[in-house]
Amino acid sequence: MSELKVHPHFDYPKDPGTTLWRYMDFTKFLSLLEDSALFMTRADKFRDPFEGTITSFDKANRYAIYEKGMADILPHMDHLSDLQRERSYVNCWHANEFESAAMWDLYLKSNEGIAIKTTFQMLSDSIADGQKVWIGSVEYIDYNTTATPRGNLYSPMFLKRKSFEHEREVRVFYGENPNDYSAGKTKPDEPKYQYGFSLSVDLHILIQEVYVSPNAPSWLYRLILKVAERCEIEANVIQSDLYKSPIF
Repeated sequence: MSELKVHPHFDYPKDPGTTLWRYMDFTKFLSLLEDSALFMTRADKFRDPFEGTITSFDKANRYAIYEKGMADILPHMDHLSDLQRERSYVNCWHANEFESAAMWDLYLKSNEGIAIKTTFQMLSDSIADGQKVWIGSVEYIDYNTTATPRGNLYSPMFLKRKSFEHEREVRVFYGENPNDYSAGKTKPDEPKYQYGFSLSVDLHILIQEVYVSPNAPSWLYRLILKVAERCEIEANVIQSDLYKSPIF
């Protein structure tokens, strides 16, 4: 086991054996196997418009809560936040000991769904050393009453509103430098990636088990068995029995 890819400014599961799940449709599962990579989505491309932003409390009270020495930068904080969101990339996981009925419903548009089961340690180990990524837990806060934590430009990337607390998210994060313009440039460089990029992983380390949606037809289960075998995935492929009829 390698050293966990964690950062002192970000919270993370204290137990390396914490179970993590990634729910996806069949096409994304195929992409994962074919590319041996997790897709890191650009933060401003998510459905949630608050993704990676500073809190509403911060915006309303910035002149009262920040030091006088920051007076010159305060008027530009919204712009800086936008720059950061365009240069931040995440891949999301759900922390839960058991599979989640809510996550199946939330992330799948059909019954052709897959869930990858792993652990915090295995996720970290699957990412090659030297890749500048961090793994941390999302903190769910009230954006109307809570200031954005200080001390790290990337702190907003590990915050979400209380309404999303059911996600219990652990995310892989990569950030470009948002301050390129500070080096004498008249404007910042364009983000490196338009929508995101593929982060190489070792699938044999990452995948502990593969779960097939509880509503998936039997043919899909058999197909996934064949695909996993072709890609030399040794993890068990399990048909979820979440909605199996009880026996009395």
